Amino acid sequence: MFLLSQVRLGLEINGPEAQLYSIRPHPPASLGEQRIHDLEVAGATVDLLLVRHEEEAVNMLHRDGDIQLLVEQ
Repeated sequence: MFLLSQVRLGLEINGPEAQLYSIRPHPPASLGEQRIHDLEVAGATVDLLLVRHEEEAVNMLHRDGDIQLLVEQ
């Protein structure tokens, strides 16, 4: 299921570098908002909130461990 979200929401994971990229996020208009809980990357976990408004936004709600969220518009 995450792979489908990854493609639709522009998420990419770089496990060795403990980085999560959001590349030009353009979720479908029907999305509204989507929460991703306990996404594990390189031993860290993160909760994300992806919101579709006039501008798309990716927010890190919670992080446990060493992980970076990088957003490219």
